[in-house]
Amino acid sequence: MSMPSVLPPPAHAREAVPLPGAAPAPSVESSAITPCWPSEVLLGDGIEAHIRHGDALYRLRLTRQGKLILTK
Repeated sequence: MSMPSVLPPPAHAREAVPLPGAAPAPSVESSAITPCWPSEVLLGDGIEAHIRHGDALYRLRLTRQGKLILTK
């Protein structure tokens, strides 16, 4: 699986950064914005992605039923 080495930075609390092809974000208070990435950005063309959080490595996997599973 080919995954980019660096993902785009998350949207900051004061500024929403739209993803290419994403629908416009609904109007919300600027302090309520939470970063959001489509699963396709994380998984690319594959069904699995690794996510590093501190010293831990997590595995995000797409199931045959189209659900996501995150495991440590």
